[in-house]
Amino acid sequence: QLYTWEFTGTNEEQLQQWRAEGFDVNPGFGSVTLAYLDNLGRIAGGHDKAGTIGDFFVSVLCDESLVGHVMSDQMAVSFGLAEGRKWVGSAAEPGNWQKLLASIVAPETRVGKTTMAGRVR
Repeated sequence: QLYTWEFTGTNEEQLQQWRAEGFDVNPGFGSVTLAYLDNLGRIAGGHDKAGTIGDFFVSVLCDESLVGHVMSDQMAVSFGLAEGRKWVGSAAEPGNWQKLLASIVAPETRVGKTTMAGRVR
């Protein structure tokens, strides 16, 4: 399933708790969307990854050469509940939606080799 950053479903109580803990989160952030969907019981075994649209394009471009489920630290911060190269707050705890999160890597990290050349016509 694909949800855009404009998705506004949220658990207001959870959002307020994260803000009280000092996290800058808003509806539309990936972490907020995942927590909301998990609260509705919509995160199930059929999902294995979550990320930004940029991460999706990297996975398409690199295909099988992708070194794993990774996300740059800039993308992770935009996803919410990330500081530096680690998940924080509820994102760092074990759970249904947390297991979908990527490993956070430095922006200059090589994560694969593009394989799209020759396929585009």
